[in-house]
Amino acid sequence: MKILKYLAFSALVALSLTSCDKTTEGLTDTLYYPVITLEGGDVLLSVGDDYEEPGFSAALGDEDLTSNVEVMNNVDTSAPGFYTVIYSVADKDGNVANETRTVFVNNPGHFDNIYWGECKHRTNAARHYYNSPISIQYLEENQYLISDLLCGFYTYGVYPGYPYDFDAESIIQLNEDNTVELLEEGDFYFYDPEDPEQMYDGVFDPETGIFTYRLNYYIGGGAILTPIDESNFPGGLPIPE
Repeated sequence: MKILKYLAFSALVALSLTSCDKTTEGLTDTLYYPVITLEGGDVLLSVGDDYEEPGFSAALGDEDLTSNVEVMNNVDTSAPGFYTVIYSVADKDGNVANETRTVFVNNPGHFDNIYWGECKHRTNAARHYYNSPISIQYLEENQYLISDLLCGFYTYGVYPGYPYDFDAESIIQLNEDNTVELLEEGDFYFYDPEDPEQMYDGVFDPETGIFTYRLNYYIGGGAILTPIDESNFPGGLPIPE
């Protein structure tokens, strides 16, 4: 069943790639478009920290539009996760510029944290992907929500950038002996209730903060989740050559 879904999706992608519109719109007499410049890049915080805006500016040619920039964010430093700050500005003709900044909130020493995910396919060695951003958030009674059980295999590995729900948001349980088990597989593009995933060898190491596991289908080769901290932010973990 999962293989059939995979083939159907591949055909859909191939069709979309061959049907792109290559036409060109007419010319414009606009000389300048608004531009937003962010100071600094993405931000790393820990749970309980305050988010302080690093700064930004906006311009339309020589005209300063900084005071016109609208800033929206969903930053919540009470819980680990990846949050987005959106900057927008428009000129009098309605031309809009947008920029985004990601705020990483970690929770050092805890299972509920943010991670760089590494995953390997069961049999295809070429499908080995690194540095997928994965979050684990506390729910209740040793139960946690992992943002993608597949450790970014599809979202950041096989099909990056495609607008499909590849994140297998799922519920896992951390046991007293630091083993981890899958309680509920989330619904996602390739989800098949007749052939659910199974987790094997799920272990959390409280000393290193690393969480490892295997799945029976997609990432039978294993997943390694390494905590995001100052030592590997923002570039992620080194990728072997």
